[in-house]
Amino acid sequence: MLIIKVFDPGGPPASPPGARELTALVETDPVPSGGDAADDVAIWVDRRRPGRSIVIGTDKEGGIAVYDLGGGELEYRADGKINNVDLRARTRSAGRQAPIAAVTNRTTQSVDLYRVDPGAGGLTPISQGRIEPDLAVNGICMYRGATGRLGFFVTGLRGEVEQWELVVPASGEVGARRLDAFRFGSSAEACVVDEGLGRAYFAEERVGIWSLPLAGQDREPTPLAAVADAGPLVADVEGLAIRRRPGGGGELIASSQGNNSYAVYRRASGAYLGSFVVADGAIDGAEDTDGLDVATAALGPRFPDGLLVVQDGSNDDGNQNFKLVPLCPGGDLWCGAHRGGS
Repeated sequence: MLIIKVFDPGGPPASPPGARELTALVETDPVPSGGDAADDVAIWVDRRRPGRSIVIGTDKEGGIAVYDLGGGELEYRADGKINNVDLRARTRSAGRQAPIAAVTNRTTQSVDLYRVDPGAGGLTPISQGRIEPDLAVNGICMYRGATGRLGFFVTGLRGEVEQWELVVPASGEVGARRLDAFRFGSSAEACVVDEGLGRAYFAEERVGIWSLPLAGQDREPTPLAAVADAGPLVADVEGLAIRRRPGGGGELIASSQGNNSYAVYRRASGAYLGSFVVADGAIDGAEDTDGLDVATAALGPRFPDGLLVVQDGSNDDGNQNFKLVPLCPGGDLWCGAHRGGS
């Protein structure tokens, strides 16, 4: 088992200099639970009807919700304290191709699987028995391996990480088997997998971001970005998402909760590119963000260049919700009217 020592970031949080300002176009209906309840989010892109793509958001005090691109709730499942969610498309289950979503359920201390039903805009449970990692479940990120099989990493509240592979029969429910386990020195919730570069990234909340080869023997995480007093990354480090571009281009986006911003790193090299905030506009901005996700596909008239979704930890209208932010032409994170700072 791999043990990684914690280094102390120390000092008060600071805002990153020159942070750009983005504004949300849409916000979702609030989650039903009060307090610190909304958490993670995943975007499913409907390639046939992009405007009917959906956003899946967790309510870690009660369930999981599905929203349309106008922010309206399509479905809410009170399936337990669902903390994190991730999904992968075009997976055969029950005799047909459909996206699969995986979630961490703190009520049952399990990983639960759903089939995403695009036509109905809903979720159908498909787990074969209960997938029970040997940890207090926290975050999750899915991937498709070199063999084409689906897998996921699940993180624990004390820094544990387990890697699993899904067993997806041509028909019937889906199961899983454990492949590997290791550990960080402290709580590491969020993770994201970059299949194109063959790497997984983990956010150790009070330490920074780690990079790990997706496969291979004697793997060891290496530091990509550390938290610091002056930022740009200030504890807690929360959600992670990858904006993919062809040829290995694109960015890794991290929620820097300690200064209410989002740090952006070059996908291939890990070089820091800048930070942005989601500021007040026609609707309120976003603060204390836990989970986030990004899609670069054209998603109808509201989001013709792509979509960024972030959890808002202090929604002005009451219970927490999710903010939908349009990307700029070409899928850039900042440009034109979105640009602020220096």
